[in-house]
Amino acid sequence: MNKILKIFEKLTNWKSSKQIEEFLNNFYIRKYGSEEKAKAEFEKLTKKYTSKEEKQKAFEVKLFQDLHVEQLLYFRKLFSVKSLSSLAKSFITIKSEVERDWSDKEKNNFLKTYKTEIIPTYEETFQVTERKSFIINKIREAKLFTLSVARKELGYPDQRYFNRWLEAFFGKKYINRGTSNGYITLTEYLEIISAFILCEKENYSDFTNLEKMNYRFENEKTVQKKVLKKLTKNNYSYLKLELEILNENYSEFNLPEKFNKVPYRIVTLLKYELQNQEFY
Repeated sequence: MNKILKIFEKLTNWKSSKQIEEFLNNFYIRKYGSEEKAKAEFEKLTKKYTSKEEKQKAFEVKLFQDLHVEQLLYFRKLFSVKSLSSLAKSFITIKSEVERDWSDKEKNNFLKTYKTEIIPTYEETFQVTERKSFIINKIREAKLFTLSVARKELGYPDQRYFNRWLEAFFGKKYINRGTSNGYITLTEYLEIISAFILCEKENYSDFTNLEKMNYRFENEKTVQKKVLKKLTKNNYSYLKLELEILNENYSEFNLPEKFNKVPYRIVTLLKYELQNQEFY
């Protein structure tokens, strides 16, 4: 997530003091309806104070409240996210904490402020809407992940077995990418995760169901070959035959000859093929 934020920072210069000042001006104009009304609110706020320090403190308290900084801190875990599985896990944790600590009024105020004031102001100040396609393409093209991250996330400590499945799904595309198991773009990362973890009728939009994805990463991402035999009542010959049939029926992959763990995608396909047969 930090790498994505750095791309935003580079493209929008959002950390510059001039841009931050412009954002705050635009935010309060949007909040109160006009520049005159915004100035009147701040004059009313600081009128009761005499010293510069007191006025500054009053402004900071107001800013803290208006931007919902206390609530926003609940989402700080997202800044350390490095993979889809850690995003799903962090989301579940944050959702639980919000449900525990926030009142309905706090939830509604937070959502309303960000939807109608903060996000539109951000897009206006940093011209995000006009440059959205450009920014998205830059993020897609940036090498934000490594094959090593994807391999561990998908449950393959042994690189050799992971490479066999990579080759099964993508041929030589991701083989021998160099040291550190190869840097890959966001697009490539999602392509790999999808091939292993999504079933036939799913697509990238299913990644937004983070609770479902969290469960899948935690419990279903791979199945040991010896466990897979139970689908055919430990009849290994029949299992081998069904895998060969899968290989013939689905042109988008070419199953490896040797493997110890089977990705979720292949397991769901095998279950589908067996569901109306005597072994399932």
